[in-house]
Amino acid sequence: ITNRNAATLKTNFEGSDGSGGTYYNNWYANVAATMPGVSTTANAPSVTVDGSTGLVTVVVFWKLPSEPSGASAHNYTVVAQVK
Repeated sequence: ITNRNAATLKTNFEGSDGSGGTYYNNWYANVAATMPGVSTTANAPSVTVDGSTGLVTVVVFWKLPSEPSGASAHNYTVVAQVK
């Protein structure tokens, strides 16, 4: 990503309707291929960008194949400010 403007990041990752912009969809495909138990209906990662402050929050979820189907997914959250 070459343009780190907060508003542009918001559009690229959240999309105009909040459903996932182009960069999010590409990133999501990599996460889903790598992390076990991730799909569009369960445990999808999220990216939120505050368009005015540049505060970016990324949450990833995963579930090991050996875990019971009713078990809660694990998650990791990271928050960073992009300037």
